[in-house]
Amino acid sequence: TLKREFQGWGWYQSLRHPGERRASCRVVQDKESYFRLQIEYVEGVIPDYRKGLIENAWILEKVVEHYCRVWPFSKGERPPLHGDLSIGNVVYGPAGGVNIIDWEYFSFNGAFWGFDVLHFLFEALWLSMKNRKLPGKGEIDIIARNIKVLNDGGRLGAEIISHPLLSVRDFMRNNANIWNEQMELSSDKFPILNFNGFQITAIDKIIGAGFR
Repeated sequence: TLKREFQGWGWYQSLRHPGERRASCRVVQDKESYFRLQIEYVEGVIPDYRKGLIENAWILEKVVEHYCRVWPFSKGERPPLHGDLSIGNVVYGPAGGVNIIDWEYFSFNGAFWGFDVLHFLFEALWLSMKNRKLPGKGEIDIIARNIKVLNDGGRLGAEIISHPLLSVRDFMRNNANIWNEQMELSSDKFPILNFNGFQITAIDKIIGAGFR
């Protein structure tokens, strides 16, 4: 897991600072039964997910913009993925910059482009709902608006646009090996898997209607 963390940090920093050699994460010890990393302090604040999706709309927009700018896109190819992009894994710096941390589920054999941000948006939605059966209109509007930004130029594809939440949930279920045993041990670690069929169908239908 720590080796994936190290790979993820290196890959991400190479995108954020192309052409620069930055030692933001380095291996301190690498033994058969012990692996240790040293990660530079990331200055900034972690937004509070307990404030709800509407109050956190600003950071959702910043992360979507950051992803669109940084993540490589090539039609038909699967870019590497973070695997656990959430509000708790974003540090917002004093200069207005987004830093994504916690790369333990990083995988070079990634997901469809946009997966990480869709995961980010729908996890924020689940946490904001606080056991309500369905989200409010304001929450759905924020999610839909960010998905439209993510889809600029048709990058997501028709199937994902029609079923964004279902696409994320199904990818996670069909590729559980990326998350090791963590997916089986704790449903709280992956809130998206807690959406039931009724919620997924209703939310995707409302969001999809905005693209027709």
